[in-house]
Amino acid sequence: MTSRARVCALFALATWSLGCGTVSSFDRAKGFGGARLVGKLEEVPVRGYPIKVDVAAATYQGELLGLDAEGRMYIEVPNGAVIAIGAKGPRVHIDLRPSHSTEYGVWGVLGTLSTASHGYFLVISAPIWILVSIPVAVSAADKTTLEAPAESVPLEQFARWPQGVPASVRVRARAVP
Repeated sequence: MTSRARVCALFALATWSLGCGTVSSFDRAKGFGGARLVGKLEEVPVRGYPIKVDVAAATYQGELLGLDAEGRMYIEVPNGAVIAIGAKGPRVHIDLRPSHSTEYGVWGVLGTLSTASHGYFLVISAPIWILVSIPVAVSAADKTTLEAPAESVPLEQFARWPQGVPASVRVRARAVP
């Protein structure tokens, strides 16, 4: 073993042993520096899902904050106002995840076109790109939005505060019938 290989092996062993020797805290309230993170409940960087609610002739869009004991859902609309809507009757549309189907479709087309550089192997690689990229793009576009009557969906799981809007948070909501 050469001296250079010996030095590289020793460096790798030292790096590995340092990585194994560190102890991390399992307390999620502590930051990476070890100091306890203290903040207000209103400043928690968690957001509710984007929701669209159809009530009679009106449609309201915004972030789902939470539900109260009476079953009203609180939605913060883009202008910052909070509205309260009864959970009985309206139809909800919740954006579960963004659809990246367009990006996947573009990558599929570019990948298929790139097989022109494969020469005779294009006969194998182009169909593989086509057979894989089309189902991926189609499945990415499917089921990105949940649409159902509000009373049939457990809306708490999509809210910023699943246990209900905390008492320390002042919500001046405009009631919508």
